[in-house]
Amino acid sequence: MKQKIYNALYGAIVGDALGVPVEFKDRDYLNHKPVKDMFGYGTYGLPKGSWSDDSSMMLCLADSIGTLKGVDYDDIMKRFASWLFHHKYTPDHKTFDCGRTCSKAICNFKDGIPAIDCGCRGEKDNGNGSLMRIAPLPFYIFQLYGDYAMANEEAFELIHNISGLTHAHKISLIGCDIYCSVMIEILKGRDKEHILRCALPNIGSYTGHHPDYNKALTAYDRITHRSFADLPEKEIKSSGYVVDTLEAALWCFLNSKNYADCVLKAVNLGYDTDTVACVAGSIAGLYYGNIPENWISTIRNKKLINKIIEKYRHHIEYDLKPDSVLLEEINERIRETDLGVSDLNNGCYPVMGKHNSGIFYPRQNCILIDKDKIIRDVSSYDEAEKIINKLERSKTYEK
Repeated sequence: MKQKIYNALYGAIVGDALGVPVEFKDRDYLNHKPVKDMFGYGTYGLPKGSWSDDSSMMLCLADSIGTLKGVDYDDIMKRFASWLFHHKYTPDHKTFDCGRTCSKAICNFKDGIPAIDCGCRGEKDNGNGSLMRIAPLPFYIFQLYGDYAMANEEAFELIHNISGLTHAHKISLIGCDIYCSVMIEILKGRDKEHILRCALPNIGSYTGHHPDYNKALTAYDRITHRSFADLPEKEIKSSGYVVDTLEAALWCFLNSKNYADCVLKAVNLGYDTDTVACVAGSIAGLYYGNIPENWISTIRNKKLINKIIEKYRHHIEYDLKPDSVLLEEINERIRETDLGVSDLNNGCYPVMGKHNSGIFYPRQNCILIDKDKIIRDVSSYDEAEKIINKLERSKTYEK
């Protein structure tokens, strides 16, 4: 998991930095002068390896989750505000390129509006400002809920609330749903040709139970077609509209052979180059890995980035574990006692939750322990107490 987190987050940051110098350049310009390597200055006059609001806000989210060991919407917004107003989470202590919707939402928070209500809800508020920063969330959700994460109402609630801090219209929420589902399918080890095919039904199942989201889902109709990857480049838009950005990022990924190929393709689409490459880079980084070391070496303020990623990674890797892992660890502890009681495992039960689609899934960090049964099945009371104490210390149980 460590390398996967590193690849996805650095994949986003490197893509962002590749796109910053040519942001707003059109496709014709980049067809004649394509980006082939990391370089500096250009649009914002910044040194090579400088990253923008995309990476800054993504790092705010990762730092909040890693520091507080969970999701706290007020804390996330406080970190967004410290970036916007006090230049924290930046490569050179300078905030630039903040989108209108993000800025308005952060100002709402500064004016005392509760974090969960700060996001803009108009149809014109569907920029890519929540999609670009949400890369840390799929890891958190996957570790909480395991392989069936996107069959869980709570996962969708988390995605919508975190997107909704700035972008609360349903089109933005569905875009983040699709992105998170894609990332989780990659974490599950899907082949590229099966990722969208497996990711999209999760969203359809959710909207089936929440029909008020159906209209928003239709905005992404092109992604659902099996021929999507075969669309010619001229039909792929790379604007700041969340639908265009997600389409472009997925198209670049599906038509690439490696990380570098993907992000250069994304940058050279033009227009919102940094964000399209940031989103594409996180997907390609997770799937391919192998981000060029010479690109990573140019990234500015890596000390800050590495500190945040390490803290976030530690929380994801060690503080959160899917139920399948917890059950195996409990069973392994029981096996290690070598008591020769074959049915001792029956003293531990997962606590199941039921999705409104009828699917049952193990709830996170909830294991029922039948202490009486364990004591009954073990000839030595002392040995039974040792097992129970171990389980209790693991904090993976309910009484």
